[in-house]
Amino acid sequence: MLHFYVYRPSRRRKPSNVKYPAVYLFDDNWNDYGYYTLFKASIKLHADADEIELGEVKILEISDEDVIYTPRIEDEFTTLAPRFCSLGQSVRYYRHLRDDLPVGVRKEYLKSLRDIVSRPKQQAKFEAHSGFEKSLLRNSGARDGLRRGGHYVGYPVHELDPPSFHFEMTLPNSTAPHEIHLDFAPHVELPNRINLLIGRNGTGKTQLLAHLAQSLYGLDKWDDDEKELLGTAKISEGDPEFSKIITISYSAFDQFPIPKPKPFRGRKMRFDYKYCGLRNAEGAIDVRELKTMLDGAMKSIISEDRLDIFQRLADRLLGPKIAEPFAADKASRDQIFALLSAGQRFIISVAADVVGFIEERSILLFDEPETHLHPGLLSTLIAILDEILREFQSFAVIATHSPILLQQVPRRYVRVLRRRGSRTSIGLPNIETFGEDLGELTRHILDLAEPEQDFHSVLDRLVDRGMTAGQIQAMFERGLPLPAQIYLESLTVEADE
Repeated sequence: MLHFYVYRPSRRRKPSNVKYPAVYLFDDNWNDYGYYTLFKASIKLHADADEIELGEVKILEISDEDVIYTPRIEDEFTTLAPRFCSLGQSVRYYRHLRDDLPVGVRKEYLKSLRDIVSRPKQQAKFEAHSGFEKSLLRNSGARDGLRRGGHYVGYPVHELDPPSFHFEMTLPNSTAPHEIHLDFAPHVELPNRINLLIGRNGTGKTQLLAHLAQSLYGLDKWDDDEKELLGTAKISEGDPEFSKIITISYSAFDQFPIPKPKPFRGRKMRFDYKYCGLRNAEGAIDVRELKTMLDGAMKSIISEDRLDIFQRLADRLLGPKIAEPFAADKASRDQIFALLSAGQRFIISVAADVVGFIEERSILLFDEPETHLHPGLLSTLIAILDEILREFQSFAVIATHSPILLQQVPRRYVRVLRRRGSRTSIGLPNIETFGEDLGELTRHILDLAEPEQDFHSVLDRLVDRGMTAGQIQAMFERGLPLPAQIYLESLTVEADE
């Protein structure tokens, strides 16, 4: 059984003679329009354990007769009465409950404090009272905790239907529009947060992403000093609902719209928008933008109380020895950043961009993430992106020509762009992509293995000339790799027959 102890510096010191597990609630005495509901919670699981800081929680008491500005809580208790409810003041509070407490302790803690994230049916009982809005939901962190806290502590989270919409883009000199249907509907337990656009250079992937950003953002008219995209585009079916558009490209050729520092002239934008890339506000390439973007993202991470999320991801990208000081303070971060490789700078900047700027139900438009990245880091980046997207109930459209990315995404969420003359077709792959061999993906999806270059064709030609498997193997100092050996064996068996 949990034992709760309330203490106040002016009236009651922190108790030392307690029963464990012991939860300490420090009465902050913070005034929210006359309400005094804020407490700082910590827990000690046993006498020899370290005390764990859980974060800020507000406790509201209601009455049908009077407005209760200060909850009347006993100095020591095991559970609150039904007239009380509590709400963590940030998502981080609920992440601490998930990460730092055993499941049984966490459930008892939430039940004892009558947490409304874990008791959503009780919310209506309290939200009619003025203290609910004025105090419990006074800041955006608390509202975020109410919406998303359940994701971390195993309780239902309200999710809107996944986006599904049809998009068309017509480029100059094209005989037909690029038509694409983007659909994030879940299918059993497969990863569904990413739609992948893949194709060879010249198929229009970058332009499609830029036009999609423009259409979602609502840029139907342009100021004289803005760079206008060539062609036209529209969302022809569906009405996708997003809270924010985040565009990411660290290529010198990206075409994403860049918001101006001045207000748009009377325009009403559909969604909030954030550009992350190497172009400055004037549209010129500036490599210093990478560091500028990182600094801005880190400020947002700190202000949004997401440093623990970033730390967790940075541990995987850079290793704990580098990640810890990198996340700790700007001076250390500046020193470490200067010593990182180009690939490490890129991937840690992308992670910071996403964690810092994402909101619940955002859409990320990411152009060619393979730029600057080693294949191993590329796979890690996609795994991290998927993790963040799930955590924030968000989605991404990624343009690439990397079979490594293709290998991570199920076929139903992949769109292949193929150009024939002045026409580009967009459709599903003709094979399952998830977990497929990289060589097979390269040959079937990217059409990169031309007959005169494909190793299968070379082996066909050698066998047709009458060479044996042994003679062909002897041509290679270290022997043929296994895929080539298997294919060669199949050819020699056919020849013998």
